[in-house]
Amino acid sequence: MKKTAFILSLLLAITIIFPFSACSGNKLERTNYQIQVTLDGHTLTGSQTVEYFNDGENVVENLKFNLFANAFRSGAKYSPISAQYMGKAYPNGISYGDMKIDGVFFGEKPLQYQVCGEDLNVLDVKLENQVFPNESVCIKIDFTVNLANVIARTGYNNKTINLANFILYFVQSRTVGFTNAYIMLTVTRFLVIVQIIP
Repeated sequence: MKKTAFILSLLLAITIIFPFSACSGNKLERTNYQIQVTLDGHTLTGSQTVEYFNDGENVVENLKFNLFANAFRSGAKYSPISAQYMGKAYPNGISYGDMKIDGVFFGEKPLQYQVCGEDLNVLDVKLENQVFPNESVCIKIDFTVNLANVIARTGYNNKTINLANFILYFVQSRTVGFTNAYIMLTVTRFLVIVQIIP
């Protein structure tokens, strides 16, 4: 019963769920995500299928995704926990987590990618073909997330497991002020399936 409640809470916390098929081939009007993960202890392994729709005016050659879970990695420049809350957030001592990309695919074909960004928080995927305005492409990303022992948006502690930001969100590079920043785009369709191994 607790596992069922956890799964339902996770699904509702992420967003409203709409059923759809991965890489449906139907005409899209938005970017869709389908995510399947397995939680084993404090490690998530899974795959995320992204059906990207280019609703902009420019041709797209690369897709970029925010790796929120890397905010908790050892050596991260920008801690997600401010210094004044470190003791409360890490009651068992400082702990680290991270996200590893295990592969990116277009169909069965591996795609080139790199983990970059100022804090290794961006996945940059080189697409097989350009995506023109009002066209779409479907890719699959395999990943592993090691959760930190922290009371925060993504992590675990003695009483809970928080999975708020393990999803790879699509971002676009935009000029903000005088700097180039990654801006998360609005997404309206998620399907998330979580399997928990006792």
